Amino acid sequence: MYVVRQRAKGHTYLYFRWRGVFRRLPDDPTSEDFRREYAKALASLSPEIMQPIIAGSLRALIRDFKSSPEWAALAPKTQAGYARALDHLAPFGDYQADNVRRQHIVRLRNKLKANSRTQDLFVAAVSRTFTIGMDLGYTDRNPAARIVRLNDSESYLPWPAQARAAFEASEMPAWMRTAYMLGLYTAQREGDILRLSRARFDGEWFTIRQGRPEAKRGKGRKGPIVELEIPAVKRLREYLASCSFPGLLFVTRADGTPIKQTEFIHELRAHLDGLGLDEYHFHGLRHTTPTALAEAGASDLEIMSVTGHTTTQMIRRYTKKARQKVLAASAMAKIDGKNGL
Repeated sequence: MYVVRQRAKGHTYLYFRWRGVFRRLPDDPTSEDFRREYAKALASLSPEIMQPIIAGSLRALIRDFKSSPEWAALAPKTQAGYARALDHLAPFGDYQADNVRRQHIVRLRNKLKANSRTQDLFVAAVSRTFTIGMDLGYTDRNPAARIVRLNDSESYLPWPAQARAAFEASEMPAWMRTAYMLGLYTAQREGDILRLSRARFDGEWFTIRQGRPEAKRGKGRKGPIVELEIPAVKRLREYLASCSFPGLLFVTRADGTPIKQTEFIHELRAHLDGLGLDEYHFHGLRHTTPTALAEAGASDLEIMSVTGHTTTQMIRRYTKKARQKVLAASAMAKIDGKNGL
């Protein structure tokens, strides 16, 4: 019950489907792992299936959120993440939504035995739910609003020189090194790097489109697609000229097949952990380049022309430490110029 099969590239995948949300199940339906995950998924629905939903309750609010246009506009991956996060509210499903307070959300978040990103996702999902609840008349307050995130964008550390040197000296698949070089010298997100076609590089400049094409962006997903023209630095040009690429994209397996983002994340994570670089992530390369540019004196607008950000707010978060370092050096040089204190 609720299990659907989807076939892709010759392989059959099993999912637990409920109200348009898909949860991946183990591939072997006869395995103990499958029975355990299926039981968890089914148990998460049992209160909603077996019990009447009380008007004004958290379960009623979550139900209405999942039936809303706002939910439909979320990407499938976001829907799945929110659904998992909102499952943590299940024990309190019959409580009136209007009785939930900020301290309840914080205490629930703190009880989650997970990393800070999972805890932040829980708060984000609850906040979005209560925003819809305010519009639907469940409550006149959002108890999850303005709860400080535990893991902000600055937690993606820029890769220092020693980390980059250790990574570059290691043995790795050609696609991983190519993705690293492109990420380091273009400051683009991993998804945009994985979709980057070789036809978008003329030997000197990249034409990069940030964001998926409309046909592949998920039901209801909107937002501008940013197109950037970025020159390739000498080291990147020389590296790409030395490579032979089997596919239409820069980052592919040896047989030319594209690499799925989940596979890319898992394989790169395993490689970094094996090198003792567990603090660093591919997204940290997107911070490395703006940091270097800020230290070199580039303006916010110059950095934005590379990263594709449309406001200076995120750029300033990326480069805050670098700016402080530059300003401190400038300040202390004024003392040196006066022969000390």
